[in-house]
Amino acid sequence: FTPDTLWLNSKNGDGKDFNNLIKHAEELNVEIRIPEAGETLLQHEETTIKNLTNLHIAPAIGKDNNKSLVIDVSNRMLNFLLTGDIEKSAEEQLINQIKDIRANVLLAPHHGSATSSSMEFLQAVAPKYTVISAGKSKPYTFPSPKVIKRYQQIESKILNTARDGTITFQIKNVEMKISTFNSSKQTEAFTY
Repeated sequence: FTPDTLWLNSKNGDGKDFNNLIKHAEELNVEIRIPEAGETLLQHEETTIKNLTNLHIAPAIGKDNNKSLVIDVSNRMLNFLLTGDIEKSAEEQLINQIKDIRANVLLAPHHGSATSSSMEFLQAVAPKYTVISAGKSKPYTFPSPKVIKRYQQIESKILNTARDGTITFQIKNVEMKISTFNSSKQTEAFTY
C-alpha cells in the first residue's frame, strides 16, 4: 500500500536506510510531514492520533533518541502513549509540558532500556498495560531488569514482543481485547 503521509521527526536522518525511505516516499508522491506539538495527525470517527510535543525539534535536548515523536492515540474512553526511543531527560520534559499524560497502554520508552522509564514518568503515565518492543535475540539487555521492576512496582501488566510475539489490541465499543501471537487464546479482555 502507499500511504498519503509519512510523519517524521526530521528529514535529516543518518544512514542509507533513512535516505532510501525519503527517496522512496518522494518517488511515490507521499507527503512528508514534521508535526508540531498538539497537531492532530489523523482523526477517524472517535479516534484521534496526535503528536504531543516538539521534542523532535527542540534545541539541546541531548541524544537523538530524545528527538522521537511522542504520539497519543485515543478515543473518548481509552488512550495509548507511543514514546519512541525517548530517555529520562525527555520524559522529564513531557511531565513538565503536559498536564495529564496518563495512558491506559504505554509503549515502553526506548525498548525498556535502563536509560528510560523513570519512576517519575511511570507514575505520571500510570499505564494499566505496558508493551515492550524488543528483539528475541538482541545482544543488548532490552528490557532492563531494573525497568521491569519499576513497571511491576506500579502494577502495570507487561507484554513483551520478544516473549509474546505480535501483540494485538482490539477495541470495539467499550471493550478492549488483547491477544498475542504466542498465545493460542485471547490473553485478556476488559471493559473500560
